[in-house]
Amino acid sequence: MHVLDDPSGLSERARAFLAANATLEPVDIGPDDDTCRAQMREFLGRVDEEALAALRAVQDRWSGLTYGSPTFRRPVRFEPILDIDEPDMPITFSYAVLPSPPDGVFGGELRPDGTLLFGMFAIDEPAFPSLEAFIESEALLAWARTRPSAGPPLDDAHLAELLAERPGLRRIEQACGYHVNWWTDGEILIQHRTPAEYLPLDEPQAWRWLA
Repeated sequence: MHVLDDPSGLSERARAFLAANATLEPVDIGPDDDTCRAQMREFLGRVDEEALAALRAVQDRWSGLTYGSPTFRRPVRFEPILDIDEPDMPITFSYAVLPSPPDGVFGGELRPDGTLLFGMFAIDEPAFPSLEAFIESEALLAWARTRPSAGPPLDDAHLAELLAERPGLRRIEQACGYHVNWWTDGEILIQHRTPAEYLPLDEPQAWRWLA
């Protein structure tokens, strides 16, 4: 069932974010099962039925989801497909997250295990462990931008000092990725980003808001 119809597994904040901001748009789901199997045989020399089942499950839950991304400050659309055209390449689901309209530069793809990768041009890096984690991070950022600042942005050294000074700060695991981390102690909310090709940054790299 599509995430807009059944948002189970998401936090209340993430559910509210999707309800307020997301729509379901028609998208292409790519080749049918037989064509996907033929592509696998041609380029991989085998058929990965588990990957194909994972693709269909992801499409059922996420395809067509469209909203304005707080992280990337532009509309994005989810339309994962299987499109194998090179031999011996790991299976990924292309176009999992795309700017809307596509710009030919930025995009996201999924591994069959659910890992979300983002890239600029041909460089893709693991970004979040799942689409759910990405949505949780998006929802937190959207909410944070409605809150008052808790102080000026921080570089890594000052963030480390703050974390040491406030031992109650806990990492919000469900919203964290490989380059984005969140903490809160109920009084302040912190987002920390580390540079990536898809997320170029200059100092500072941490922001804080009153929670």
